[in-house]
Amino acid sequence: MRADSLGLIARPLATAVLHERIPNVATFIFRCDGSVSIGMGHVMRCRALASALRERGHQICFVMRDLPGHASLVVQEADFEVIALPYFEESTDLTKHDLQSTQEVIRRKGADWVLVDHYGATPDYLRALREGGVRVAVIDDLADRDLDGAGWILNQNLGAQGLAYRAGSDCIRLLGPAYALLGPEFAVVRQSLSRAFSAQDQRVFVTLGGGDTTQLCSEVLLALNRVVRPLSVYCILGGSARLPACLTEIVQTLRHEVRIFRNVTNMADLLAWADVSLNAGGATCWEACCLGLPMVVATVSPDQVLNASGLTQYGCAESLGAWAVNGNSRDLRDLRDPRDLRDLAGLVEALLGEPERRAQMSTKARSLVDGLGAQRAAVSLEAVGSDARRSRASCEAEAAGEAGNDVGQH
Repeated sequence: MRADSLGLIARPLATAVLHERIPNVATFIFRCDGSVSIGMGHVMRCRALASALRERGHQICFVMRDLPGHASLVVQEADFEVIALPYFEESTDLTKHDLQSTQEVIRRKGADWVLVDHYGATPDYLRALREGGVRVAVIDDLADRDLDGAGWILNQNLGAQGLAYRAGSDCIRLLGPAYALLGPEFAVVRQSLSRAFSAQDQRVFVTLGGGDTTQLCSEVLLALNRVVRPLSVYCILGGSARLPACLTEIVQTLRHEVRIFRNVTNMADLLAWADVSLNAGGATCWEACCLGLPMVVATVSPDQVLNASGLTQYGCAESLGAWAVNGNSRDLRDLRDPRDLRDLAGLVEALLGEPERRAQMSTKARSLVDGLGAQRAAVSLEAVGSDARRSRASCEAEAAGEAGNDVGQH
């Protein structure tokens, strides 16, 4: 591991190390939210890391606001405890009441770590958590705020190494797709998956996020109707409400075979089925990369811009550009470049007709993500916590930063 002016940047750990266990059991509190407007990306990646930590023997508890969309059910279905905070309003920043409630859970559980995956966690919020005596970890995408309250930062996105994080010199940073937080099923499916590409391929996977994507998906399906070859389309719809009648009517008018899915639990299998994916620039990118699936990426929120451009430059995706502003699906016709609908059909048609190119994209995508990022992150957290406990036992005056210096050596 190297230390530079931006802090300590951990290198990916060898696969064999991921199966080693550290005997000290820790308690981790995850503070994240999901809703029809926020989407499910923060919740899903926290669940993946929580699963990796639980597999290694640690105790897990989630703290979430009770927002529209029932995101907590996704966590509870994985047998994690969820403590729900009252929902007053979906404010941008986490409130003082939220901080106090989270601190109370930390005290009650005797937590060693609180892991925050929330754009609304302000610098003061994070510092207050740290000053309460708990170690603070942050999952981030943007490096757009002061994170000096965190002792550990993970950004799984392409280009993360080039972001200027404002954090302490002893802060551990896990940066890049080697740390993509995927569920264990992706590594399993990857091992047995052997892709073959043909000019006759026709299977298209569509997903535009975990929020309310009804309008976005409707317009994508209408755009795909311009594709000449017959397609088989699997469309994953975000949100938890019943399938809207308007979308059902659209599907009935399409020339292609289209199936709509909600609340899927077999995303890895569905991605393995597809020949091309049309997806938003969030967590699905890393799931598709892991399984070597060529992508057309639509940017539907500002935090996805870096992914879309990076994946395109790396050669494993085509970028459709900005499909909506700030993830807002209202007034799309005023916000979207009118060329996008025509571009979408053309991009999909061209990709399906170029099997050699898709094979190259698949190889490059697989080289970015191997499905073991959550396990790497869990080992890193264990190493920091284990070294910290030894430091406290031997000398309370020892600098906390010394604990982080061993992370890349495990």
